Formats: sequence, structure tokens, C-alpha cells
Amino acid sequence: MATGSENGTRAIHFGVFDADLRTQELRKQGTRVKLPRQSFQILQILLERPGELVTRDELRNALWPEDTFVDFDHGLNNAVKRIRAVLGDSAESPRYIETLPRMGYRFIGPITTNGNGNGAYFNGNGQVSGSVATIDQPAEAPTTLRSAPLRAKRPLMQWMAIAFGILLLVALAGASAWFLRWRRHMHEMSILTMVPFTSYPGSEVFPTFSPDGNQVAFSWNGGDQSDSFDLYVKEVGTEAPVRLTHRNAGYLAGTWSPDGRFIAVIAIDKHSGKANMFLIPAVGGSERPLLQGAAVKSMFEMALTWTPDSQWIVFSRTENEFHAHLAMINVQTMEQRALPAPSPRCAATGLVSFSPDGRTLAISCMYTWGVNGLYLQPFPSGSARELRELRGEVEGLQWNRDGRSLIYAMGGDLWRIRTNGGVPERLWFGQNVVSPAIARDTDRLAYVHEIHSADIWRIGLPGGGEEATRPFPSNLTQQNASYSPDGKRMAFESMRSGSQEIWVCGIDGSDPLQLTNIGGALTGTPRWSPDGQKIVFDSRVSGKAELYVVNSGGGKTQLLPTTPDGASVPFWSRDGQWIFFAADVNGDSQIFKVPSAGGKAIQLTTKGGFVAKEAPDGKIYYTQPSGRSQMWTIDPDGKNEARVPGIPDLGWPAFDVTARGIYYVDPITGDDVIHFYDFGRRKLQVAVKLPGRAQPFAAQISVSPDEKSLLYAQTTHNEADIVLVEGFK
Repeated sequence: MATGSENGTRAIHFGVFDADLRTQELRKQGTRVKLPRQSFQILQILLERPGELVTRDELRNALWPEDTFVDFDHGLNNAVKRIRAVLGDSAESPRYIETLPRMGYRFIGPITTNGNGNGAYFNGNGQVSGSVATIDQPAEAPTTLRSAPLRAKRPLMQWMAIAFGILLLVALAGASAWFLRWRRHMHEMSILTMVPFTSYPGSEVFPTFSPDGNQVAFSWNGGDQSDSFDLYVKEVGTEAPVRLTHRNAGYLAGTWSPDGRFIAVIAIDKHSGKANMFLIPAVGGSERPLLQGAAVKSMFEMALTWTPDSQWIVFSRTENEFHAHLAMINVQTMEQRALPAPSPRCAATGLVSFSPDGRTLAISCMYTWGVNGLYLQPFPSGSARELRELRGEVEGLQWNRDGRSLIYAMGGDLWRIRTNGGVPERLWFGQNVVSPAIARDTDRLAYVHEIHSADIWRIGLPGGGEEATRPFPSNLTQQNASYSPDGKRMAFESMRSGSQEIWVCGIDGSDPLQLTNIGGALTGTPRWSPDGQKIVFDSRVSGKAELYVVNSGGGKTQLLPTTPDGASVPFWSRDGQWIFFAADVNGDSQIFKVPSAGGKAIQLTTKGGFVAKEAPDGKIYYTQPSGRSQMWTIDPDGKNEARVPGIPDLGWPAFDVTARGIYYVDPITGDDVIHFYDFGRRKLQVAVKLPGRAQPFAAQISVSPDEKSLLYAQTTHNEADIVLVEGFK
């Protein structure tokens, strides 16, 4: 039964589920469950025609336009499987969706109304029992039947027959044309075959094809508990990989040269914190160094590609976490050249791919965290053209073999966009996808199937005596938790609703409440006001990072104006009068403060700063992203900018400040401990050993007001395997 409400919402209720047709959201007992858009559309079509057969052709025509590059049968089967998985349904013993082999599907479950609870029950044969529930529509005015001479009706009936005949001819002609185009398209499209290429313990990442497409080089950490990567090569159709490097790097990525002779590699040294670029023969042998620089947390740090003549390597020269630009190095002469950014909007530029003819670069650049742009730029010179602005992190970009489209990974899916513009098309295959690779001379595509998630843990500090627990467990990523001022609740980021949103709950997991429903834009880092009544957070929903404030009990979010370039990672002052945040100034991240009631933002730092928090004595402590992060301090009026003595350079620390000192964890080092820096002694010590790996790049830990426990994010799943797709066009 679909119901109409005053605000125009249309909802269909069945079993313990509610399907909102306006927002395309599915909820189970009031909690939103994740269902891909195409799967929801199929469910909606079935719900709107309960008890009726909906043919496969009808679903295909409704969801996949004729020019869509998909295998319709596989796509439809997978979409229905996702629906059944969410509903807890079974194809063998269906409660909701019945399969009619080779024909289509039928919704057979109970559908109830909002009002009296009566519903329609479909027995699988299309017969209805109980009170029939229909989709609400405006009632038609009653029709009065009148007698009329038969001769008065005949002309009208004749005209209706003629009109019907014309419409039928038009429909048949359109159907015939569509069928011919569909047949031609299906004839041209190969049947895709997807097989695991690797399935080893641990993580296999960054695949790159040999020029003939018969070998794949990749990075593998060698096991479930290892954090050391090396380069391997494996031939398609064989099982045993060949190890090429023995660096035990913190991270490593390679790209095969077009002439097939070398693999260019970037490796992060865990101990020195250096990023090393080198060449290694594709058959193995001695490494030849090319470049060395500081390793920083950058989405483009591992990006490499060759020019088509195998003479130059294009890479991203990362300056810090937020800024990078493209450069080239000649592998023979070691000459280096800078490449211009495709747009002044680009804060960091990195992912690149050459067109098959070598004349155009496809480039992904970051405008701000969570907002990226795809560009086409003539090579070696020329004006770039923006192809598309994207909301999300681009995690792999490749030019397709046809030269007319790009393939990229974003949001766990593979996407195709034509180089002449248009709307990106999500490909039906692949979930949790990163790092696509396309073979140059064969119809092969490889991608990494990655399962990575983290959850919030609570652990006792010395003197607290608490065991490590998960207060509000989820299999989907939750992080950046923050204690409320009274220590009884926490605010945090969660993916449990299907997108990254702000939630609050009791410190024991009770009374969970979703505060935002933004639905896709990067949103997070929630912080409490000192009175516990409000929460400030950042979001890219407007296309740039901005601050928003919402009541901790729920309600409408309000934009807090800051700087023209936006703001991120906020934190409330202890007196509630100010909100600190980070914003870009001439290419560098700096710390600002703005009145919490609204007003003009004031810049505090001049030497760089990112995450900031206020100590009880009023001092501001923050991380300075200069290569690796450093811990700095400054007065609330912007004076006495200085580095904190005794704390080493850090990878990407999460920290909190108390009256006694600074607690921090540096997940990049992999030591899995909470460190404590004592203000009085100016010395470091280990506060507590963690039961697992802290989540890298989660910019928040939170110490309880009584300093007896701490909230942090810990990795729960971290697995990656390479999948090979045969027959990809």
C-alpha cells in the first residue's frame, strides 16, 4: 500500500519494511538499510504491481536504456539478489519476491496500509485475499450513466478505433527499431567472465597489466597480519606469483612500461618515512633509483603512469596531505618537468591516464576533500577541459581501449563516462571496487575487491580498569567518536544507514539517533558544544567543505558561515564562545576560529595547521602538516606559535588534550598503542596497548571527562583481492 501524506511522501509498507518511493529509501523497523539505487527501482516496480508478473523485458526497458554498456541478464540477476539479501528472502522459498523462470518476477508478500492495518496477500498465483490495498490516488468524480442513441456512439467508437490503430502501428515501429538496435548492441557486446585472479591471505592491491595483457604485477603484503608490501608478478591462468622486490615496504605500487621492459615502483619506507621511486626489470633484477622524498598522506601519493614512448614517468609530487601537482621524470636523463594543473580549483592533482593514441591525459584532481574533478588535457600542452565534477573520492582512473570513454572507481563502484561528456554510467559488475586496470591489447580489466571497515572501541586508560569493548557495533565503518561533556553519550560518523552520517548514542550503545541524512557527500568529525546541546560537523554537501550545527537531540542543521574557501575539522572552545577549524590560505591549511553564534572568522596560525583542540588552560594544540605531521601549540589570540618539544614527527595522528597532557595514536607507524605526552615532565610514555590496528587517517580520538577511558576507531576488516574480467570492451 502506498500512502500519501501532507508533505507528499509516498510509502509502501510490507512486513517489517517501509519503502519511501520519493527518497528511494528502505527502512527495516525504522532503521535505514542500504539498497543500491537500481535494486530499489526494481523493488519499487514490483511493489507498485503486487501479485502481477513483471517481465524481465519490462524491467530491462525501465532501468537500462538501450545504449547502456551492461550484460542485462547478469545485472538484473545481481540486482534482485541484492534485494533478497536485504529482505532476508530466498529464491527457493520466497516470502516477498517470486521468480517465474525465464519470464520475470512477482511480489507475493503482504502489503498493509497506514490506517486500519488491512492488507493484500498474494498467494503466488496472482490471487488476492484479504482487504485489497491500492496505491493512493485522487478519487475520481462519480460518473452518471446516461442512455444515448446507438447512432450517436458509433462515430466516437470509430475514431477511437482509428486512433488505437495508429498508436499500435507507432508502437510496433518503435519496438521493432528498439529490438534491432538492442540486437546489434548485444551482438557487439561480449559476454563478460569474472574470475578471481588472486585470493591470498592479506591484501593484494594496485594491479597493472603487461602490454600484452597476459601478466599482472601487483603489491601484496604476504599475509593477514602483515603490514609489509612487496611487488609480485603473476601470469594469467597460473597460480604461483613471482616476487620481484624484498623491501617490506609500508605501501607499494607499480606500473608497467608500455614497452614491457620495466615496472616503475613507488615504495613507502616504514622506518624512514621516505617515498622511493625506482625501476625494476619486469623479469626481476636490480633496482634503479629515480627519486626520493618525504611520504605524506595523500590520495595521489601512489599514482604513477608512463608516457606512451616509455621514456617518461608521470607522477604526483605530493607536498603535504592536501596539495600535490603533476610532474614528469625522464628515466634515462633524470630530467624533471612540472605539468600545469588542469584548473586553478585543483588543490591536489594526481590520478592520470593516457589515451590510446597518447595525445590526451585524463586527470582526476581534488578540489577539496570529497569533491573531485575529471579533466581531459591535451599532451604535451594545451587547455584542459572539465569533464565532470564528482562528489566522492576517485580511487582509480583508466582510459578505456575504445578511446571514447574513461573508467573510474568511486564509492565502491566502477563507472564509465564518455569523453564527449554526459552522465556517468555505473557498471553492473563489481562491488567494493578500487584501482581498476585495463589491458592495452586484450579485452581484459582487473580491479581490486576491497573489504575495509572500522568500528568504534572504548578502552580503559591507566587507573580506569575497563576492558576494550565496542559500544555500538556495526560491520560498516564507524569512526571519529567524541564523548559528550558529561561522558554519558558519544557522537560519531557511521555508514550504517548506507552513507556517512552523524549519529549519537549512549556510551553503552543505547538510544541511537541519526542526526543527519545527507546521503552521500563526505560528512563527519562531529564535536560537542560544552553544554552538550549542539554538535558541529563538516560536510561537502554544497560542493566544498563547510561547517554545520545541529541540536544533539535532532532537528534541522544550520550552516555556520566561515571563509570563502570553506572550513573543515571543527572543534568547540571550552567556554562555548568559539569554534576552531581548518581552512585553506594560499595553498596551505591554517587554523581559524569563528564565533559560535556566527561572525567573522579570525586566522590564528601562519605556519600551517589542521586538526585543533583546546586544552583546559586555553592553549590550542594542533597538527601541522609539513611532510609528516608535527604537534604544535598557539595562544588563543594567535601568538606564540611553537612546536611541542618531545613529540616526534607523526604520520597521521589522532589526538586529544587533557589538563595533564596529550593522548595520541599514530596508525601509520602500526605500533597499535595510545601514547601519552606528559605536560609536566615533557616526556612520552605508552598509555595503553590496543587490541588491534587503529584505523588510519581517522582524525579523532576522545578521552572521557574523568580521563578513565578513551574512544578510538579500530580496523575490523582489511582484505583485498584482485578480480579479472575477461571480455571487457
